[in-house]
Amino acid sequence: MVGLDTGDMGYMSRGYIFIVGRAKDMIIINGRNHWPQDIEWAVEQLPGFKSGDIAAFAITGPSGEETPAVLVHCRVSDPDERGRLREDIKERVRAITGIMPVVELVPPRSLPRTSSGKLSRTRARNLYLSGEIQPVRYCRLSLSRRAQQRLQSTVSSAKRRRKPDGVRASS
Repeated sequence: MVGLDTGDMGYMSRGYIFIVGRAKDMIIINGRNHWPQDIEWAVEQLPGFKSGDIAAFAITGPSGEETPAVLVHCRVSDPDERGRLREDIKERVRAITGIMPVVELVPPRSLPRTSSGKLSRTRARNLYLSGEIQPVRYCRLSLSRRAQQRLQSTVSSAKRRRKPDGVRASS
């Protein structure tokens, strides 16, 4: 059998190939594999976020360990609300994946895309590390009161449903 190294990871079952992600995107924390899509999905479940608003990737921490980083488009103007939003995102990711990420709120439309319109995590990581993507200090838009209530309700629900080992709770 001839193989082709495409950079994709997958498995074969009953004669079918199932692609599960890109090898270069995998985040390894304490020997556990985490897919950035799982982290991004966790944030997308919060009110006010959609696919493409979030980029998750690994960065090297001060002592050489891999740390998950999450860049999130910010649409909140109030500094206190941004602080709460950052903490809610951290808690949501921890509740779903069991890991505590670095969360940076970035300006809307600042996450890079490929020519086909997909999020480019590798480029987002490189731009973030080079300082070309800066965390927001002020944003123009704010969440409605209803969106804020849904956000708080979702985070509270995730806290109650979290399993001890960080495995997703079934809905």
